[in-house]
Amino acid sequence: MDDLAALLGLLLMILGFAGVYVPLLPGVPIMLAGAWTYSALTGWDVLTWPWLLFMTVLTAASFAFDFLAAAWVTRTLGASRRAGCTTVLGTLVGVLFLGAWGVLVGGMGGAVLGEYSVTRKLVPALKSGSGAFLGFLLVMLVDTAVAIVMLTIYLVNVG
Repeated sequence: MDDLAALLGLLLMILGFAGVYVPLLPGVPIMLAGAWTYSALTGWDVLTWPWLLFMTVLTAASFAFDFLAAAWVTRTLGASRRAGCTTVLGTLVGVLFLGAWGVLVGGMGGAVLGEYSVTRKLVPALKSGSGAFLGFLLVMLVDTAVAIVMLTIYLVNVG
């Protein structure tokens, strides 16, 4: 049973890692599900509560960062407060309709529309959109780092 649980957990870990880059797959949460599934099937002996709690906190932080990073970078590049807010709103709407790619499309669209509604100028609006794009790249980098940490924890403990 332990080998089957380890295989199932590893398959979820691999699927989750791929989900960091594949639209419509919530990568890091799938990896967390793999860790919890393994632990539940093996009696919580190998991947213990502290590791699972740490991985759960990492997942929650990653999820929150996914929504806020584009707005933060957009505001850092000088966009208006409204552009920052519409970046978050666009990200949420985009995720609902386009999955993971909605973070990019919705965030950029929200930033451009929000900044254009304030300045009525295309160049600052497009600059805000580029900030949302840079935020998306930052999200990919952070999610990759979180996925590597979670996969390492799993392999070291279950390995």
